[in-house]
Amino acid sequence: ADLKNQAAKNEKSFTKDDKQIKAQDFAKRAYEKRLNGYKATSLAYYDEAIILDPSKAEYYYERALAKDQDLGDYDGAMADYISAMELDSQNADFYTENASKAISTKILRQEEAQKYADMFDFNISEGKYEEALENMNKAIELDSYNSNYYYLRGNLEFNLEDFKIILHY
Repeated sequence: ADLKNQAAKNEKSFTKDDKQIKAQDFAKRAYEKRLNGYKATSLAYYDEAIILDPSKAEYYYERALAKDQDLGDYDGAMADYISAMELDSQNADFYTENASKAISTKILRQEEAQKYADMFDFNISEGKYEEALENMNKAIELDSYNSNYYYLRGNLEFNLEDFKIILHY
């Protein structure tokens, strides 16, 4: 948030060349942060680079990679791949290929998550609640955008707490 406020505040006083230079600096920092494992910081720096110079396909592409490969935000990555493609139509095939990979990865992860969710249901039916919880945690790890998984896990955890309380009496 501080980075966005800083860039927005400074953006008005920069010339176009200043903005491009500052954007390059943010993009370089983003890349370095990403290499060193600072995923959220990397994303924030890419956001700043794009705010300062929204005409650079490279910034959208690099942010898409970070969203796709580091954060599992495939929908966000898709939006950035599309933006990069619109800005750099000569390399549209390149961006389309990466976008296709992101879609494929998302689908595969959702399918694998569903397998764990199915095991969750089986474990519940067998009375294996701790195993069910482990399987749902794996499903959430693979598909963190599926709100139903959180609901099912929360419901199980709530019921397990009630069960533990009953056993103490």
